[in-house]
Amino acid sequence: MSSASRVAYYYKDEVGDFDYGAGHPMRPYRIRLAHHLIGGYGMLERMNVSEPVRLPKEEMLKFHTEDYINFLQEVKPMHQQLLQRAAQADSEDDDLPAVVAHVLPQDVSAIAASFRKFGVDGDCPIFDRLYQFCEIYSGGSVGGAWKLNRGAADIAINWAGGLHHAKKAECSGFCYTNDIVLAILELLRYHQRVLYIDIDVHHGDGVEEAFWLSDRVMTVSFHRHGDGFFPQTGALSDKGLDAGRNYSLNFPLKDGVDDATYERLFASIIGSVMANYRPGAIVLQCGADSLTGDKLGPFNLTLRGHGSCVRLCKSFGVPLLLLGGGGYTVENVARAWTFETATALGMSEELNPELPFNSYMHEWGPHYKLHLEPDPQRVDCNDRAELQRIESNLLQQLKEVGGPPSVSYDTRTGRDEGLYGWKEEHASVRAEEARMDSAGDGIDGQGGRQHRGEFYANNRDQDASDMPSSASIAASAAANANGNGAMGIVRPRPVGTLNNHLPVGHPSAGAAAAASAAAAGKAAVKDEGVAPMEQ
Repeated sequence: MSSASRVAYYYKDEVGDFDYGAGHPMRPYRIRLAHHLIGGYGMLERMNVSEPVRLPKEEMLKFHTEDYINFLQEVKPMHQQLLQRAAQADSEDDDLPAVVAHVLPQDVSAIAASFRKFGVDGDCPIFDRLYQFCEIYSGGSVGGAWKLNRGAADIAINWAGGLHHAKKAECSGFCYTNDIVLAILELLRYHQRVLYIDIDVHHGDGVEEAFWLSDRVMTVSFHRHGDGFFPQTGALSDKGLDAGRNYSLNFPLKDGVDDATYERLFASIIGSVMANYRPGAIVLQCGADSLTGDKLGPFNLTLRGHGSCVRLCKSFGVPLLLLGGGGYTVENVARAWTFETATALGMSEELNPELPFNSYMHEWGPHYKLHLEPDPQRVDCNDRAELQRIESNLLQQLKEVGGPPSVSYDTRTGRDEGLYGWKEEHASVRAEEARMDSAGDGIDGQGGRQHRGEFYANNRDQDASDMPSSASIAASAAANANGNGAMGIVRPRPVGTLNNHLPVGHPSAGAAAAASAAAAGKAAVKDEGVAPMEQ
């Protein structure tokens, strides 16, 4: 692939309006910052810029369970507020507030049970228009995969995507629907093997788990590991099972890893992966919480070290999907994804180190520089001998990988009916494919439209009539999830991982879980129906 790659770029300005809540470290606003900085450097004119179409429910169900998607569609902030108020009344040994007292006991218990079942906690709060957020970021990732499959682009970018912790029937670590798994499933329709690489500081557990039993997807994750660091998975010994044995690679790292070490290890492992696995497409999750100065990540990478991963993946000349992920110092996230967009375009060395004027200049002070410097106070805790041992172990693991996947593969349709249980596409999906094939474009919508808006900070949707019935919530709570992975395998959550994504002492940590537990046992409620929530 030449330096002048054809790049498809997905962005919808509305994504910057979504708000996880006051004090929450995840801020979708960072995607808007990145977009304006990318535009300030003149890169939008060099790409095929499109708005993602909201991903249809039938596409979501190619990975997620129907009861989980129904829950995400129906749940409202008022339900979480109800549980929090019930917990508050319980802790004060007082009567429930009037708004809660009018809710049936079984309703409170059913909502609490649903929250526990589907992983709602301080990490994953319920905010206004949550499911629309999922539709948008997932639509961009699947849309990028569609374009790559049809040869309409060499590289596709969706910085709103990359939410790698979401499970088949559970939200986790700020992630609700797993757009990465959905995009990979689309790529598998045209490619016999897909390589997934994760450079987020947190282990890419949701994607690894989805393909734990498969040799058609190799997952490689470089991440902080140990000392209870979220999500407490991704040990060197985690290699996959059955047909997927040796197709999950994990490189656990400690605090303070720097550019030189990271670049060398990444090049060594990924070079061997490409030689031994020979994927038809690559998905690279570019979580920016591995940068120096991140609020939750303890690594010491600069934009050049982080961006070198994009440069190397681009050099292999196979279709490449670039996605976002973590990153909680928002101005540095925007810097990184701007630099990596330029790398995809082959113009990273052209960027002026002085930031261009844009609509969000107040975010970049006081230095207004593009590049970051490593923190001289950050100690590199990685032992060289241990790193060499891990590297040698993974290289040996890769030598055991080879040959075609263990399942039959129809190159005409890209379907593997036996392993993934593909359903016939919905009529609307078939129609959209036909339109794309004739028009030569991807899931574009009208392309390039922007809807400006301020940072979203309201919970306006408090209409009690939108609340699911007690019967539907109870039925959802009683239904059994069909496993936690695309293959149906269940890997239990490690004990005590709730809220571990948030730093110790964070005001959101534990609040929702405590509210859910307290509300489930609260008995002093009246059988008088449901009253509207007070603003």
